[in-house]
Amino acid sequence: MMKTKRLLTSVLAGAMVLASAIPVFAAETDGTSDSNTSAVATVNSFDFISYGDYLAKYESAENGKKTIEIKGTDYDADGTDAAVSEAKNVYGDKEACLLVPVDGTAQWKFEIPDAGLYNIEIVYAAVTKEGSNGETTSSTNNIERILNVNGEVPFLESRHIALKKSWSFNYTENEDGELRFETDGIGNELRPTLKFIGGWEDLTLFDTSTYYAEPFLYYFSKGENTISLYGIREDMYIKEIIVKAPEALPSYADVLKEYSSKGYAAADAEPIYINAETPAVVSSSTITPGYDRSSAISEPQSATTIKRNIIGGTNWTNTSDYVKYNFTVERDGLYSIVLRYKQDSVPGVFVSRAVMIDGEYPFAEAKNCRFDYKQDWQVGPLADSENEFQFYLSAGEHEITLTATVGEFGEILTRVNDISDQLNDDYLQIVKLTGAYPDDTRDYGFSRVMPDVIRNIARCADDLQDIVDTIGEMSGGKSQNTSTLETAILTLRAMGESERSIAENLSVMKSHVSSLSSWCSDLTSQPLQIDYIMVQSPDAELP
Repeated sequence: MMKTKRLLTSVLAGAMVLASAIPVFAAETDGTSDSNTSAVATVNSFDFISYGDYLAKYESAENGKKTIEIKGTDYDADGTDAAVSEAKNVYGDKEACLLVPVDGTAQWKFEIPDAGLYNIEIVYAAVTKEGSNGETTSSTNNIERILNVNGEVPFLESRHIALKKSWSFNYTENEDGELRFETDGIGNELRPTLKFIGGWEDLTLFDTSTYYAEPFLYYFSKGENTISLYGIREDMYIKEIIVKAPEALPSYADVLKEYSSKGYAAADAEPIYINAETPAVVSSSTITPGYDRSSAISEPQSATTIKRNIIGGTNWTNTSDYVKYNFTVERDGLYSIVLRYKQDSVPGVFVSRAVMIDGEYPFAEAKNCRFDYKQDWQVGPLADSENEFQFYLSAGEHEITLTATVGEFGEILTRVNDISDQLNDDYLQIVKLTGAYPDDTRDYGFSRVMPDVIRNIARCADDLQDIVDTIGEMSGGKSQNTSTLETAILTLRAMGESERSIAENLSVMKSHVSSLSSWCSDLTSQPLQIDYIMVQSPDAELP
């Protein structure tokens, strides 16, 4: 079973020092919380089960069948201590909404007709302020909340609900009408200034680490229930909270059958070229246009001046961060979406992006588009390990969203984190007997005193070996990214097979626990550079 103790002892100790001096969840009054708030929240996170354990707890529960729409203004006054207020004409919407400040809790009551598992969608908007240049803007922080169900945090990840804001850049136009960037006196394209895009957003709550690909499922009993949001960072507007029945995405195979039954064919159309460095929307102020001079064909290119010609790299690594592009299709039909990309930062494995078309995932596999490691630039269509995807697009305007995700590594990262937790518990059990500095020459009788611990250490070694083999299969061969796991396997197998090696390897075992956690953190980083995107007929040659 997944546990929640995933932090190093030093981090916990530091957070506990802060906790002793700072009230739990203290938030600044300017709409943000300070770093101490996060530290205290980290300490308290030890009290909660993981989402994986929560799903196991309700594995026999059925999915809900109805959709319940709750207006933001229909809040429960008795359960709300935040200084909420009604607002109108927010972003031009005449419908009333609720202004919810960061301080305190806002709660809503509602009736559930059928007990079961439901998704939760929030329709929200960021609160604005006047910028230094007089433009309407907002802070670059995400909106953050803790979501409670019926007065309790249902699982650890529900304490980290992040609602993103939309940003773009202040572009110029060249003589061809293309979006470009301001230049300095010698023609170098400058880093563009950020521009806030205000408006209503809707988010079905999900795991921002993307270990779990599907939206969060929350269990509600039949009858009256409550949802409450505790403020961590940023004031916000809430128009509506929707408790809805989960919907399974079709598989790509099923979508292909649908294409065939409807007679869809490859589009007879000219390719559509999209400059990746000029997205319509980014979800984070850290995702900025960059420039590449490693390849002469990165577009645009200049031998004498800086031309911003890529998006991403080390500034687009965080899971759940996304970029959006708008494009227009002239004819109905099937299209391939081809990218010129570079993934040279995570050796031996691929990184992933989840792809939405017009705000929806077209099929389940679109959540796991993969980009293999190579030191050079590559060109290829959106694909997973088995298929190069085709997308049906009608004539007209469309939007594509690329979101950083761990993709197929989600289950592996969950397993390694679980193994790390188990080994940490095993280490603590051994230290209770031996102390932190055991005597290598003493017979502690480990097999007699704690046989389950020794068996579990051996089992963890086998599980890690299975993970190494799985990564090799996913990556098409032995991966250099698994050396940390392989080193741990050697030590754990020695400890599981010989009592004499346990005491002498105890400190090494402790370092492996730390290394496994670091390995998961490193693999969660998903860097990717994109030069351009082509929307073209599947029959067309690659650029």
